Amino acid sequence: MLCGLDDWIEEMGGTEDDDGVLDAKLLEAMLGTEAGRAMLIEGFVQDSGATLEQGECLFDNLDTEILVLLGEEQQPAPEDAVSMLQVFDTCGLNGELFID
Repeated sequence: MLCGLDDWIEEMGGTEDDDGVLDAKLLEAMLGTEAGRAMLIEGFVQDSGATLEQGECLFDNLDTEILVLLGEEQQPAPEDAVSMLQVFDTCGLNGELFID
């Protein structure tokens, strides 16, 4: 788990399930602060092998709901999948980064 994440969860009133997946409320709260956003991007970069610039681009351009789906490893709706692929292309990300 990312350093300080437990404190964020408690402070923001969000939840984290047994698999370490953050809920949408907590994700939005974290994205609303510079420190929280940096924590999420750092975790994404470490987990995916993407560059810092790619991580920042992804978090700047992808809707929170889609970020939650990615974190939960769920399939997005077809229209969300199109938006997601466009952002991946914009950010220079290969969609295979998200396939285990």
